[in-house]
Amino acid sequence: MRNLTHLKEDFAYEFRWSREFSQALNPHTSSLPEAQQTLCLTAAAQFVRNFRETRQSPVLEHLEGPEDSNLYMYCPAATTGTLRIVLAIDEVEDEQEGVCVLANAGAQDAMQEWAEDQYYDFDPILAAPLEESYPEAHVLEHARRGDFEAWTQFLYPGQKYLAYKTWAGPACIDGAAGTGKTVIGLHYAATLAHRYPGEKILFTTKRSALLTQFHNRFRRLSQVDNVDFIHVDKLAYDIVTESNAGSWFSQWVKDSKVDQAFAEAYQHTIEGTELATLPSQYLRDEIESVIIGGGISNFEEYSSLERWGRIYAFSPESLRHIWSLHTAWQSNLKQRNTPRYVDRLLAARDIVQGNAQGIYRSVIVDEIQDMPLVALQFIRALVVGAPENPLPADSMLLLGDAAQQIFPGGFSLAEAGIDIADRSRVLYTNYRNTGPIYDAARQVRGEDCVTDNKVDHSLVHTELHSRELPQFIRVEPNGDPQFVGTEIEKLLQDPACEGHHIGILTRHYSQAQEMMAYLTQQRGMDCTLIAKNDTPLGTGVHLGSFNRTKGWEFRVVFIPYLSHAHFPDIREYLPDSGMPVDSRTDAIQKEALILEKGRLYAAMTRARDRLYLIADAEPCPEIRNARAALDWREAT
Repeated sequence: MRNLTHLKEDFAYEFRWSREFSQALNPHTSSLPEAQQTLCLTAAAQFVRNFRETRQSPVLEHLEGPEDSNLYMYCPAATTGTLRIVLAIDEVEDEQEGVCVLANAGAQDAMQEWAEDQYYDFDPILAAPLEESYPEAHVLEHARRGDFEAWTQFLYPGQKYLAYKTWAGPACIDGAAGTGKTVIGLHYAATLAHRYPGEKILFTTKRSALLTQFHNRFRRLSQVDNVDFIHVDKLAYDIVTESNAGSWFSQWVKDSKVDQAFAEAYQHTIEGTELATLPSQYLRDEIESVIIGGGISNFEEYSSLERWGRIYAFSPESLRHIWSLHTAWQSNLKQRNTPRYVDRLLAARDIVQGNAQGIYRSVIVDEIQDMPLVALQFIRALVVGAPENPLPADSMLLLGDAAQQIFPGGFSLAEAGIDIADRSRVLYTNYRNTGPIYDAARQVRGEDCVTDNKVDHSLVHTELHSRELPQFIRVEPNGDPQFVGTEIEKLLQDPACEGHHIGILTRHYSQAQEMMAYLTQQRGMDCTLIAKNDTPLGTGVHLGSFNRTKGWEFRVVFIPYLSHAHFPDIREYLPDSGMPVDSRTDAIQKEALILEKGRLYAAMTRARDRLYLIADAEPCPEIRNARAALDWREAT
């Protein structure tokens, strides 16, 4: 038990409503009759008045959760003992003041249970000053003005139910860029960690460069140690290495050997056939994404397959040639003792599916649109083992957006053995980007996807308001680095803008390396290159390719090298010199172009407040098509 009066000696407490409390949006308060809701609000306001007028404050009961909590509960006299109000009382970090958040209200048992489920201190960022009536957008602006790292894990109050609820089985959350899917996943991981304290939880994705960043965000939410952050290829490598020591699956992937093995197989099986007029990369994608990535074990299964995400349809004879290429390539790789990443996923899937039970209690999977089917089957097996074992409650949360797909192929959840029933949610509110930034990205992206499970982007709306359009800058030939360097120097004159709040995103990793060399050597800037492996959050400007920066967030983003000569880059899908261009190659190029636009869309939506698009010549068609949504300028 404690009393608040003594706290006045050291702290000037600011009182705030939580949005859920003041608008009765949480399930506890909203389930109360209107008269009881009014009683709670009136009693809370009286509590604040009494405290400020130095009257004796009521005795509070400290609510103990799984960890030391900042939550307290008291019984307002006006409610005749039937209701309880919960307050979160905390010191503001680095300041000699505190905050008292009116956090929740409801029946005593419900409030006790709710408080025990709060796995970390109730975050004041979710609250607004008591004296002001904050509409929804103002709550978001309140968070936006705060610490940027805290912003990257800001969970909009109206979405908290998705992160705290108990799902009856596997669930899926789809949503356009900036709708908060990953943040929900991180908060849900913390919920599960405390809900199942003796069991292991996994957060995984295909993007290895994200895992350290996600783990750092998670540590700000909770200090539990039963959540693993491991990308799916590393999981597969660990499992095949442990289970098949010395096998070819556990060897390191050597790209040069993989390329050589494919070239030899192509020469022996495809040259002289009707497929020889098609880009060889498309055939390679077919094998890695559709055959191996789909876990196909025989030609009969392949010949009758619905090829998710593939626009061009092969003839029966062509399918046989592709199968021959597949078996020849596989044989060459085994001779060289060099697997592909997808080979290890397939092997790891088979190993784990042979177990009677899984390794993890629950799994959160981010960016599922970039996963091959065998990866999802592998992840499912990590939870329950054998395919016939059913998935229990809280077993899997899948997060994705088809518009951000950057790898070929596709899947259906049914093929992965995942039945989400009615546990699917679609998010339509973008909280990350200003309206003009998202509108420009949507126009660049267009509506075409290689798979059908896409969000209707016409229904998406943004909550961050601004009149500042993204800028397209036409620079002098080869002038992209100079312009970027000059603008960053201007931005860093603002004390509120730190180097790691700025991202420079390029289509290719080599372009990011080139830009970093200029900024460090010619401008003396502190820079961090987002590499393929897990990357710690540095202090300087961050640079990386479109693929490696998916999932990152920055206050300001620069995207250089967008002239028609540099983007879109679909050279691998163009016919070789002298080969005919026909309807087949048109379909292949269309598929490649859709994925390219997905990459640019994902890059543009990394920007929260400001976006610069840069080209040293006529820009790519995608930028020209969005001209009306851009502030079009010539560099001076």
